[in-house]
Amino acid sequence: MIDDLSPFLDAEKRRDIVQRLNNKDSEQSLGAEAELSIAWSLRKFDLEIEPVWWKPPKCPDLYVEGVIDDIPLVIEVTAFADAAVSGEDVMDHCAQALIALVNAEQKRFGEHLYFHFAETRNYQRGRNERRIAAPKDYTPSEVTRQRIVSWINSKSLEKQRLRIEDAGLIVEVEIKPYKQIRYHNYHVSRPPRTYSDTRNPLYRRLVEKSKQLRDTPSGVLRTIFLIEAGSRFLAEVNNAHRLGGERYSTARQIIQKFIQDQSDKVDSVVVLVPTMPALRRGIGPDSKRKSTWQVAIFTNDNSVKNSLSAALEVITSALPGPRLDGFNARSLIRQKAMNYDARGWYLSWRWSMKNGNCTYRMSARAFQDFLAQRIDEKQFRHFVGVEENGPSIGRLLEQGYTIQNICFESGGTDEDDDYVVFEFALDAAASPFR
Repeated sequence: MIDDLSPFLDAEKRRDIVQRLNNKDSEQSLGAEAELSIAWSLRKFDLEIEPVWWKPPKCPDLYVEGVIDDIPLVIEVTAFADAAVSGEDVMDHCAQALIALVNAEQKRFGEHLYFHFAETRNYQRGRNERRIAAPKDYTPSEVTRQRIVSWINSKSLEKQRLRIEDAGLIVEVEIKPYKQIRYHNYHVSRPPRTYSDTRNPLYRRLVEKSKQLRDTPSGVLRTIFLIEAGSRFLAEVNNAHRLGGERYSTARQIIQKFIQDQSDKVDSVVVLVPTMPALRRGIGPDSKRKSTWQVAIFTNDNSVKNSLSAALEVITSALPGPRLDGFNARSLIRQKAMNYDARGWYLSWRWSMKNGNCTYRMSARAFQDFLAQRIDEKQFRHFVGVEENGPSIGRLLEQGYTIQNICFESGGTDEDDDYVVFEFALDAAASPFR
């Protein structure tokens, strides 16, 4: 995509995008990916990236003409994750504070801890509000330190959890037999919640992005593209139902409130949610997993909505289908699974029979990683489909099939892998003489 956009990017902007794509902060890297993708989908129109003629210091991400008849469009792109709305930030803070305490007593022992946070309910402003018992500025007390030290040195570790109630923190700590992954080592029963249409991270983000559009010339349509990048809160933007009649602010309400409050600064907000449908069983065409971009348009003007709907059909049809949903993309970036030197993304093995001959496809990247000793033999066998009752090269040889030809086959533009293709045929020299 960057190569295709070279005519639109100066050296400084290209460097900025590359730096953000490599950023350890998932919101930064996914935000850069979103901006790059939207720009790429509009490259065949009259596109400008951060137009140089725009009045400084604020400048939008994109300016484009031609995608909507007779109406120029200015776009600001942002990715949103709900660390604050979900309480993830405070839970991680408390978990890391306790892990550090445990590691000081037994090196790396804290990596095996899993945290079950309690939720509290307070009646405020005529409704019950669900909160997480995890103070944002929590520091373990000396009493808690002594209890944890005694607990990890006891002989009943696997039998019971340790319940901690300390300065507003209520959590049960469990020891797992295997190492836990950060950001996946805690749980709370409360879903992402906010109880104000304006005092929340989503509203603040939209206000911040609207400042980039404040000097838009008259007659130009102003829109913010909001990309879901690990936000269950935002992923449910088209779900109008509330659980159990509970009263809280939804993403839809917040965006509508923003449009109402900032109508002099922004004409619309477009939400794009990468969606991966559930995998269906079977062998028909509907059994294949097809990813899509779920779209929601927010505006006070129906004519704007109609114009944007047509433009978004152009954009989403040009974009590749999302490879991951926002949650998984964010999680994998945090685990450094997207790094250039991480283990490869392997295509699934495939095999077929035709006219008595067998064709067996395996991941070329898995084969290379095995030769480079990045994965061991057991992992390699798993990735190339060696199963107890399934096809395997060894089982084919036992049945008298030998390799007749080997070639490579492209996995396609959207894959980071290719196939090594083995063609097998019955060989009289490899089977009993009849």
